[in-house]
Amino acid sequence: MIITAETIEFDNLSDLCIFLRYNPQNEKSVPKGYTLARDVVNNEGGLLYAKDSEIDGPRIGRLLRIIQNNPDLKPQFAILINETLINIEKLRIQSVVQRLIESKLTRKEFNKMMMAVKNSLDTHFAKILGNNDIILYMSKMKFLEDKIKKTKINPFYNHMLNTLIFSIGIVNNLSQVSSEKFTSEEIEEIGLVALLHSAGGWETAGEYWDLTKEEQKAKYIEANSKNYNKLKQYKVSGNVLDAIEYIYQYSIKQYDFFQTESRASSYAKTVIIASLFDELITGLWEIARTPREVTDSLYVLTQGNKLPKIYVDALAKGLKFDNLFDFYHELEALKDSCKRGAGRPYPMTGFKSPIIFVCQKNIQECKEFLASSKSITVFKEMGGLEAGAYGRCEGLSAHLMQFYDNHYKEIKDEVLVKSMGLSSDKSEKPDTVEGGT
Repeated sequence: MIITAETIEFDNLSDLCIFLRYNPQNEKSVPKGYTLARDVVNNEGGLLYAKDSEIDGPRIGRLLRIIQNNPDLKPQFAILINETLINIEKLRIQSVVQRLIESKLTRKEFNKMMMAVKNSLDTHFAKILGNNDIILYMSKMKFLEDKIKKTKINPFYNHMLNTLIFSIGIVNNLSQVSSEKFTSEEIEEIGLVALLHSAGGWETAGEYWDLTKEEQKAKYIEANSKNYNKLKQYKVSGNVLDAIEYIYQYSIKQYDFFQTESRASSYAKTVIIASLFDELITGLWEIARTPREVTDSLYVLTQGNKLPKIYVDALAKGLKFDNLFDFYHELEALKDSCKRGAGRPYPMTGFKSPIIFVCQKNIQECKEFLASSKSITVFKEMGGLEAGAYGRCEGLSAHLMQFYDNHYKEIKDEVLVKSMGLSSDKSEKPDTVEGGT
């Protein structure tokens, strides 16, 4: 498939059928409006279909029968790029987005968010896809994915559209957890970032489908390094390009832009959370996990400053995971209450897991600091704590236990009894923590 200024060209009928989504069981599967830009001829130059003819299901069916009877016949095709074709392709993208939203509306954790997203996209979708070249580029990538669908290639098309959906969901809830707001134009730019943030990886995915998942992901990230320069040709805004570059930086573990206060940085942080969330719930690179488990894991990353917390907060609020939101909000409040900025929850592996606070700076002169037998050792980085020995913060640890007592009675036993081996009356307090000595 080659896109020129005026045409979309195909080397064979098979590729044309893939692009048109032709279904041999349903000749109406090809919508009306695709027009031939050149004559279709046989090997001797004989006319099969004339330029300006409509290429529809019945004509494709006839061509397939002719080629079946004449296997050496290899006609080429060129379809005219016109307003009708652009509208068909835009509607196809929109219809998949609508189906993805509808499929989520039936799930209780998604229902509230999806209702708001549906209304937002009804308002913004036309402008998100207001660039004809972007529509054609997405159609090309969908064609490339469909062409290799018989292989083990992953559904990146749905991933990009789901990233759009969850990005809008995060934007809709961001004002509940922060002062950040976006104009209509900015929301539309975020939508474009979501659709294009991994364009290079998506476009080249079929080249490495037979590699291991780990190798596939590495190639995918490498291909995305070219996104900034590649997407310049589509005349998208500087904020969109910068955001896409920030997203690539995140994929190679460069987080400096988190501290940047710019629209591009905000766009990137929104889309990163949305993309990660969809990757993990759909199992793009690993075994799929539940939305709740994934949201929890994103919160854990915020504890090590590897994700921006307010955007995860917005996701959790939209998904009605209020207990997760409350729990991590409390951890943040306890951390902030340490005037020296040294308190850190441990072990930080997810919801329910922290059972104490430690002093990240080991400030022994602090009255809350307790070392010696009460210290723990971290063997690998966890929740912002580097490997090393840390003394316990008795003050913040007590507040954490009080929070469990007051707000999460139903999980207290799991945290204190199962994880630490405590008796149910909390009469014993061990000096060691699972994972530390």
